[in-house]
Amino acid sequence: LAGLYFEDRFGKEAGREAFARFRWTYTPVAKSGRDAELGIQTILIPTYSQAALAKGPLVLRLMAETAGRDKFIAALRAIFAGPQTKVVTPEDFRQSLVKSHPEAEKFFQQWVETIIEPDLVIGIPQPSDRAGFQRINVRNLGTGEVPAQIVATTDSGKQLTVAIMVPSENITSTDIQTAEKIGAVEIDPEKLIIQSDYDND
Repeated sequence: LAGLYFEDRFGKEAGREAFARFRWTYTPVAKSGRDAELGIQTILIPTYSQAALAKGPLVLRLMAETAGRDKFIAALRAIFAGPQTKVVTPEDFRQSLVKSHPEAEKFFQQWVETIIEPDLVIGIPQPSDRAGFQRINVRNLGTGEVPAQIVATTDSGKQLTVAIMVPSENITSTDIQTAEKIGAVEIDPEKLIIQSDYDND
């Protein structure tokens, strides 16, 4: 929520900078493979600070952007409504968000109950077997099936966006319809997916 506040108060770039700091704080833990499930983190676990204070906000941001910020904020308001002495648990938030956005259940399973460590790599555009299309391959060197956006920029500056589901530890591809030469491609430009390596996006 602090990151979303920075974006709302100081602009989109300020919000991106806030979440970029969270990413760089958590990335060394992801690369080390020594993380514990977010749902069982305690101060006795060495990676608690990076997980709770850096990965936690990144996971909440992913949920907010996937479910929609309005539904996300509404779910939070719903669980905090009532007397000030009300005890609120993560499970309360889960039920509240899933009620309005059932697809959020998968995100809790992937990012809170278990550990997935995606590492998405995007290839250069290749000729497709369909006329007027170009094929782009994406490989997940890490674990976890994740949805992502691909943005392709043509030499004339036109941007084309496609959605893709990237399987765990596997490769997939998608076709982009354009007759122009594609000069640049990027996967997950908003860096919503929490990865162990962002340099090959």
